[in-house]
Amino acid sequence: MPPQRQIPADSPTHPRFPADRLNVPAAPLYDAAMRTPWPALLLAGILPGLLLLPIWPLAGLGAGEDELLYYFPGRMLIQQLLSDGTLPWLNPWNGLDRPLLADPQAALFYPPTWLLLILPAAAAYAVTLWLHYSWAWFGMERLLATLRLDAPARCIGATAFAFGGFLLAHRTHLTMLQSAAWLPWVALCLLRYVERGRARDLLPLAIAAALQCYAGHVQVAALTALGTLVLVVGRAHGLRRWALGWLAAGGLFALQALPTWRFVQICTRTERGFADFIENAWHPLSAVGLLFPMFFGQRTPNWFSMPYWGPSHQVEQLVYPGLLVLALCALAWPLRKDADLRRWFTLLILALLTALGILCPLLYWLPGASLLRGPARAWILVQLAAAVIAAVVVHQLDGRRAPRVSALRSRGLSLSRRPLLLPVDIGLALLLASLLAYPLLSTERAAALMLAVRPWQPAFYWPVLVGALTLVALRMVLMRWQRPAWRWLLLGVLLLDLGLLGWTVDVPAGWRSHRAWLTSLERETWLERVLPTRERVWVVTARHGHTPGEYIRPLDRGVANTNLLTPHANLTDYGPLQPAAYVAAFGFEPWGERKDPGPLLHDPLLLQQCNVGWILLCHDDLPAPLSARPILRTPGGLRLYRLPGARGEAFVEPADVPASVHVEHQAPHRMRVRVDGWTPLATDDPATLVISRLAQPGWSATINGRPTETGTWRNLLLAVSIPRGQLVDVTLRYDPPGLWSGVTITLLTLALLLAYCAADRGVSASARTT
Repeated sequence: MPPQRQIPADSPTHPRFPADRLNVPAAPLYDAAMRTPWPALLLAGILPGLLLLPIWPLAGLGAGEDELLYYFPGRMLIQQLLSDGTLPWLNPWNGLDRPLLADPQAALFYPPTWLLLILPAAAAYAVTLWLHYSWAWFGMERLLATLRLDAPARCIGATAFAFGGFLLAHRTHLTMLQSAAWLPWVALCLLRYVERGRARDLLPLAIAAALQCYAGHVQVAALTALGTLVLVVGRAHGLRRWALGWLAAGGLFALQALPTWRFVQICTRTERGFADFIENAWHPLSAVGLLFPMFFGQRTPNWFSMPYWGPSHQVEQLVYPGLLVLALCALAWPLRKDADLRRWFTLLILALLTALGILCPLLYWLPGASLLRGPARAWILVQLAAAVIAAVVVHQLDGRRAPRVSALRSRGLSLSRRPLLLPVDIGLALLLASLLAYPLLSTERAAALMLAVRPWQPAFYWPVLVGALTLVALRMVLMRWQRPAWRWLLLGVLLLDLGLLGWTVDVPAGWRSHRAWLTSLERETWLERVLPTRERVWVVTARHGHTPGEYIRPLDRGVANTNLLTPHANLTDYGPLQPAAYVAAFGFEPWGERKDPGPLLHDPLLLQQCNVGWILLCHDDLPAPLSARPILRTPGGLRLYRLPGARGEAFVEPADVPASVHVEHQAPHRMRVRVDGWTPLATDDPATLVISRLAQPGWSATINGRPTETGTWRNLLLAVSIPRGQLVDVTLRYDPPGLWSGVTITLLTLALLLAYCAADRGVSASARTT
């Protein structure tokens, strides 16, 4: 038998090649990365069920904030419209109408949203969350495969990305999670296209980036574009191919982008300034949470029982990557200038500076940047880069004897020399720093600080225990460096660390069913009076300290978009896109709060013209509305009033024009109004038919079958000029502006991409034949 040929360690075919070249993979490896590794796919499907086990009986809900106030009710509305066979153009229940298709966070063109066609809304919501955690894990595993990392390294990096603090905290932001799950896929496709430059590599890049946009959170897609730019700068044809890939993705996204852009033009979002742009930057004090993730409490107390008292909002500040990831990144820091890590450390540093708001004065001048907010969301790029760096370090601990690997092991052994004392020392340092900071804090925060640093608090002692366990496991792996299989122990420690976070973040204590959690007997008490009418309700809230009233008992009050759970018309709306005319008329904030409701309560004429027949006061300090009749007071202190004089869904102006009006609702985007007018004196002066719906682009009208123009009444409501003294049949229809132009651009872009791919294949086939 002939002797086996020895493969040199520096050969690309060597199973452990190489420790020093990870940033520019060979072209065939991209094809291998796109093949399906079934064990990894199976693990991707299982891990969300294990690491997020308590949230699934709640259908993925639990925070009681944006997922309850906005995302889940919106999905219920979409399902209701689709089950009725109605085009989902409009939301007729909030804020005098809201465009539904034009709201990118409705994600109507995103395939997972279509689960609403076959599953109950709660099941579809939960399945969507599960799928995207799995997709994020699997995409990260495939990205690491292109960097020639072995299985333990890939699994650790994928777990760090998919179940790190950012994605766990933003579970309450459905569309942000959906878009973030596409980040590793876009990076993978872009690196492949930049390396090979083939037309058939451009198509998957364009589709992946477009689907990230269709997933509903354009800001995450914009951050992805900036982050991937860092990865390709300096590579041959990198900038050109990056630009071409995102240009093609923009063309495919036009179906959603054009209706959204037309709607944004009439919204207050275009009036935002730099202060709004840097709102919710990552606070430097939140760095404590990198080691003690629940030190500042949390908004849904459970085993970690302290309410959140830290800076900004917990969802924007909780970015815990796992203690193992921090340790591995610390070990890699001396290698930050090496070819395999330089780009990822550059991405990590730039993303961190963006999250802190330091680079925001530069980014603010980018086109469209002023429409965005929340620099802390750039932490998704930090999480990506940290996961890659940690995975690279794990890969290099696979038993090689290279000098740089030996130095890495030496630093690791030094770091873990005192695996039990080091975490305790860090805890004592935090305690000492807290005592020094105590005199500088307000009374309220000082009291919270003293509660947080009690050693018997889980938020204090659990990170110390996990830190000790992490260092012990790391030392065991380093001591047994000739047995690489021990690296799987690191994955187990990371799963334990992040799993506790997944089991507690936004998991309300004591709830076992989403049906029970969504049920409110107090809401039913006052809602049974409102539902028989077709008049709007104005739910008037007041602040509780710094917290808007919309976040206090939202189900009982029916605030924000929770009215969609039991459909009834609310005057207020909840969401980032608020029409300027609506805000000018009522002064509502994007979450539905009016800072001083008194003047509107004392002069209800505008309310009556907008068909508001009910007012629900949610605080004892709010004055009773003028001329309104009290109806009931709920056990929780909510006061319901009946406001007389509501003008109805349509009325004729001037008010002295004698006419009867009958409204027939055909669909949220279509209605028919019959006006039977009579006048004692012949006159050619037209009357005005006013519809108590927001006047916005997209409405068209016919009078007795003939097209006519629509107008605006008092800069707010939809209006049509009609002749007096006649029987008039008015038909109104809403179509999203820009929709058909978007369809055309999207189809044209897709056709060009397919033609480009076909031409490239033809050239390749001809070259092979030659």
